[in-house]
Amino acid sequence: MSLEGLGFLREQAVELHIPLQPGKKAPETITVRVPSLPAFLVHKGAVFFRRRDRARKAKDILYIVEIMAEGDPLVATIEEGILSLCQESPESASVPRTARNHLALLLTQPPDAILREVAEAFAARHGTSTVAATARTRGLLEDFLHAMPEDCGRGER
Repeated sequence: MSLEGLGFLREQAVELHIPLQPGKKAPETITVRVPSLPAFLVHKGAVFFRRRDRARKAKDILYIVEIMAEGDPLVATIEEGILSLCQESPESASVPRTARNHLALLLTQPPDAILREVAEAFAARHGTSTVAATARTRGLLEDFLHAMPEDCGRGER
């Protein structure tokens, strides 16, 4: 797979200042640039479908599921960030639209190996049954799907 979408991730980067010696009153810091969380997630949703390796597809989806499972305050931040991406430019809006299309296909097709693999990993991490994890995984993906408006970047909000 090519390094598709790296320009998008670079444009959506935020700076983090990480202390080199945690615990000091005024530690030296290193500054790193990482994609914003909403950009990271929509990128995962946009690229998983084109991966050849099923394990890597499942890992992309698992990132989305695990982060969405963190709950309302974080989900609200993600939703706001996605709306900003939709309003920013046609280029940035195309990534959430692509992610929405790919996730909609994944969720409307009969259950497949990717969702099974994600549910099994989720069950193992959270100490729940695979049946419960499958339902939770699908629900979290549906929530993420609905965080990306169908008309993202296509008109006034």
